[in-house]
Amino acid sequence: MINDFQKYFASGFEYLNNNQLEKAIKEFRKAEEINNESPTLYYNLGLAYYFNEDYDNAVNSLEMALELDDTMPEVYNELGNAYYALDDYVKAVENYKKAIEADSEYFEAYLNLGNSYFYKADYGLSIENYSKVLELNPDDAEAHFYLGLTYLEIRKYETGREYLLKAKELDPQFEDDVNIIIEELDEY
Repeated sequence: MINDFQKYFASGFEYLNNNQLEKAIKEFRKAEEINNESPTLYYNLGLAYYFNEDYDNAVNSLEMALELDDTMPEVYNELGNAYYALDDYVKAVENYKKAIEADSEYFEAYLNLGNSYFYKADYGLSIENYSKVLELNPDDAEAHFYLGLTYLEIRKYETGREYLLKAKELDPQFEDDVNIIIEELDEY
């Protein structure tokens, strides 16, 4: 038989999946009143806050999840994303690294770490992390795209072009951006 915690959690999860974030937060908060010992509850509450662009509450909820269970790489990764959204790149990098420590094959954390280094113009570390994503997930179009952009930043144009074209081949969502970039490259 389903209990009230499960009912509120399931309802919150359904709302979260349907991008009804305020309702999700409300249901997760009801579940919290019944059981404040669930790291999965706080993880999902953190996601709801994050997608609702309430990054401070996202950080608080995700940190609560980690207080209850510090072995969940996805929580560290999302906490890194929340800090990134708050422009706290030091804490973002720290949490992406913790996600990787918890699961050395968690390629999303490598991708986010690569993005953080790209933003800081540390292209060597950016390339290292994007390359690790492709080692773990060779068909990751986003990693190909950002690796291509990184190579363009360090003036390795042909290598950059190859990665960009591969991104476009793997995922049509990159087609317009890649076409514009390639067109600009061809003008030089």
